[in-house]
Amino acid sequence: MVEIAQGLAIGDKRLLDGHADPWAFVADHLVSVKRFAEAGAVYREAAKAATARGETAVAQAFTEKEWKIDETAKPFVALFNEQQNPIATAFYKALRAQGVPGHLVDGANADAAKAADRKIEAGEVLAYLDAHWKDERVQAALKSINFPALPWEAPGAKPPYADAAFEKLPFADKMAAWHDYEIGLLKKEEPLDERLLEKRLRLASFYQPAKPERHKALGDLLLEKKRYAEAVAAYRAADGAAGFGDLAIKTSLGHALFGAGDFKAARDMYTLALEKNPKDVKLLKLRFEANEYYIATLDPAKDADALKAAQAEHGADGAMIFALGAKDEKAKLADLEKLLGELHGGDGDKARTVAALAGLKPEEIGGITKKDALAAVEGLAQSYLSLAEQAYADPKDTELVRAELNGLAAECFGVLSRFAAADGDPEIQRMAKVYEGYALIAQGKIDEGVALLTPLRKIPQADRILTHIEKGKMRLINLSAVEAWEVYNKDMERAETDSAKGWMSGTSVSSVTDKWAKEHAIAKAVKEKLAAGDADSMEAALKLIAESGEESLKERARYYLSTESRANGTGPIGDLVAYASGQPPSPADAQRILAKSFDNEAQKGAVEGAFAMYALIQAASPEEDMKKKAQGNMDALQGKATFGRSVEKFFKMHSGKGLAVDIGLMFVAAGLGNLAKLRMLAKLEQAGVNGYKAVAIASAVGIGTEATVFWAGGTVKEAMLTDPSKVFTAEHLLKGWGSSLIMIGGLKGFGKLAEGLGPRAAKSLGLVKEGGAQLTFGGKALTWTIGHAGGLGGMIASSHVNQGLGLTPKPLGGWKEGLVNEVFGYVQFAVAHKVADGVVKGKMTEVSKVQHTEIAYKEALLLARGHAETLGFKAERFEIKVAKDGTLTANGKPMKDLDPDVKKAVEAQLKKGKDDKIEAQTVFLESPDRKLLVGLFLDASLNRPGFSGGKLTKLLAAKDYAKANAYLKEFHLPLHFGADGVLAAGAAGEPSPHQALGISAPVASQPKTPAPDAKSEGTKPSQAAEEISDSHVIPLEEGMTSEPQKLAARKVTPPAKPPARAKEG
Repeated sequence: MVEIAQGLAIGDKRLLDGHADPWAFVADHLVSVKRFAEAGAVYREAAKAATARGETAVAQAFTEKEWKIDETAKPFVALFNEQQNPIATAFYKALRAQGVPGHLVDGANADAAKAADRKIEAGEVLAYLDAHWKDERVQAALKSINFPALPWEAPGAKPPYADAAFEKLPFADKMAAWHDYEIGLLKKEEPLDERLLEKRLRLASFYQPAKPERHKALGDLLLEKKRYAEAVAAYRAADGAAGFGDLAIKTSLGHALFGAGDFKAARDMYTLALEKNPKDVKLLKLRFEANEYYIATLDPAKDADALKAAQAEHGADGAMIFALGAKDEKAKLADLEKLLGELHGGDGDKARTVAALAGLKPEEIGGITKKDALAAVEGLAQSYLSLAEQAYADPKDTELVRAELNGLAAECFGVLSRFAAADGDPEIQRMAKVYEGYALIAQGKIDEGVALLTPLRKIPQADRILTHIEKGKMRLINLSAVEAWEVYNKDMERAETDSAKGWMSGTSVSSVTDKWAKEHAIAKAVKEKLAAGDADSMEAALKLIAESGEESLKERARYYLSTESRANGTGPIGDLVAYASGQPPSPADAQRILAKSFDNEAQKGAVEGAFAMYALIQAASPEEDMKKKAQGNMDALQGKATFGRSVEKFFKMHSGKGLAVDIGLMFVAAGLGNLAKLRMLAKLEQAGVNGYKAVAIASAVGIGTEATVFWAGGTVKEAMLTDPSKVFTAEHLLKGWGSSLIMIGGLKGFGKLAEGLGPRAAKSLGLVKEGGAQLTFGGKALTWTIGHAGGLGGMIASSHVNQGLGLTPKPLGGWKEGLVNEVFGYVQFAVAHKVADGVVKGKMTEVSKVQHTEIAYKEALLLARGHAETLGFKAERFEIKVAKDGTLTANGKPMKDLDPDVKKAVEAQLKKGKDDKIEAQTVFLESPDRKLLVGLFLDASLNRPGFSGGKLTKLLAAKDYAKANAYLKEFHLPLHFGADGVLAAGAAGEPSPHQALGISAPVASQPKTPAPDAKSEGTKPSQAAEEISDSHVIPLEEGMTSEPQKLAARKVTPPAKPPARAKEG
């Protein structure tokens, strides 16, 4: 349709059917056929076209037409009506009648928060009038409602308020200022025309609806005239204008609501006013009275919940009023005591005055006696005590009320005690000590009060209070016991539900839920009986339930009343019922509760339930020994466990069945870790990686494999026994794997450290034999001790690291419980491993020994080769590849071009693959020099306890041959280094066979053994190696400073021990 209008604008004007504007023609047609959305779009384009032509008035007319169409689909909402603001209503209707669209009025007061929200406020109407006062439509609207001329614009008018500041005010504010001026004049007149004053106040509030003080002033006048319903309306308007945050307005609104008979709403207003100052006594008294009237309107049958809430608030307010006004109450009691002093002679008016001060109503005072007056004062004290039991959300308020009101009650009883002691009536006189006991009890000195009253038990009042205290004490213990029962139920249900969700559980979750639903129900029923005062003990409550309770609860009630519930192997609730219901409580029952709760704590992890039971025994037990036991258990759950308790808990926590699974899991994990380590050692050997680097890489692979297997098995075991949804979370799995890695790494690391430290310590103490090749019995014992100390140290260290990182929880009992778990856990696993190994006839030990022997040999071999390489004796590496024609190449050269001896040695080591074919591979060849040196390190490492190849290598690298010889001699090795660094068979300083017989050869005949050079002229590398090997001499110094030694062209397997020739010396 927009396109049609555009076409008409440049086409035949005769088609416009009398319309001057093609846009208007199209849009008006669309409106006539009720196609409003399209018409609005055309009007919008028409406005744009008119603006482009410079026809502002035409554009505005089209825009307003678009707005009117928009209002048809979505009308504006006025937030006021004729009753609330007749002035704004009249103006708004008149403006709309003159064609003013709501879009122009909405947001006219420039309130950014409410602008263009399609909601018209009275202030927006008044703001539009002020902004467009001279507009033709505005003037026509004013004329249509007969709006009078403005008084300050009347010919010749010069009102005193019309100053320069007044002239700057908007229209509505000027009208309000004018009314204020008139109100000022009215208030000076005698008599005051209240009707006209009210009218002026109303009009001022209509013109300034956003100012709360306007509505409040009107409300105050209406409240004073007791026109409460109208005052409520005025105050509500003031509350809204103030943003519902003015507490003074809310208080006034509460007054108006109370006067209008809406006591609940009045109470609610006072509650809101109290939020910022909850201890405002005036407001508390107002809410107290509002609640009093509100309670009277409630039907106990229909409004039980509302009645209960109102009564609780009413009582709390009354108690707080007394507590905050305790000073005034004490002054009142002082006046009361003076009046009582005048009663010693008899009854009469003074007695009535005392009764009135004590709170009796006028209709209750007639014919009152002295004893009646005393009873009234005693009743006042009892009311203080009753109100003192109020509970508040803030514990400080509870303590304040309790302290102040109990103090007032004690003062009341003190007044009565002093009066009774001075009175001549024996009956009254004997009550002096009773009142004194009452005062002590009110002050919280229960034991002193009971001690004073017990000899007076024949006096009914004394007996009554003593009985009340005893029942109260029993009821308090039983209520506490039921609360402990509820905690126990929740804790045990959680533990059993988790267990039932495990994969290996034979129990369904629904059966656990049904079981504990009954326990929750019986505990709740017992608690209700105690709270209602139907029973003073759990036993009495259970009897009532067994006799007349719900059928579903009777069976459980009878069970807990029977001795069956207290048998060994049952929970502690049967014992708890007997303990709480007996006075005084039985130590035997207490001991059973502690023991059963400890079992639940250790075996089921029901810590919260156990703590609740411990706390009850600690608070209720009259025996100091039992209190100490309970307190010890409570301390243990707060990080202060003793060693003895921790040991006992450890053995209760671990079952034989679970331990067997753990041992099997550890055996499998360790075995797979060892296999992975061996495989990695073999790969590194094939790749030519030697020394500490190779050992470190293989150890990391072994630890990672063992930890992963152990973690995976532990995770599966955990999922079998508890809720898998808690086990298989990303956080839990990562923490489990991390803690396993740290634990296995710690055990291995400390174990390796102890493995080297043990033999060295034994050797340093001389606990070796057979030339240092064997440990004595003492040496073996010391090595065993250090080995296990290292293992235990690894367990303790890894546990603390895991706990510090948050990977495992810290033990509840603190460091003592943690240490016991670590030490006894280590010992338990060691012992259990021995037992399990015995069951399988030593197979576990046999497998472990085989694996550890292979690992020890491989590690020693790679370390020995690493030491040799450090000293310059490196193996020669040959990369063997198969050419396309099937021939072999070594390091990129044809095999046939190799030295014949080298070729022969390489071919001897080639491995054949499928179909007996040789595939690409790496071959290492070692010189006899290197082999002899590797043999030295290997033999010493494996057969000489405490020997360190690394230490010897450092000495040789530093050319400190004297210390190197001393080190070899220390381990009784038949080798030594010459001053030139040549290694020769025979210990340093050891005589030759002839010298041993006392025969010396002539000096000129001494053999000369030149230091051979593998690169010397006329000598092949293989020849030099043979000569060195035959003479058992290795030029180490030269080996360290020259190129790596060439290898003999023959295959040689490094020996586990030095060659026999080396031993001959």
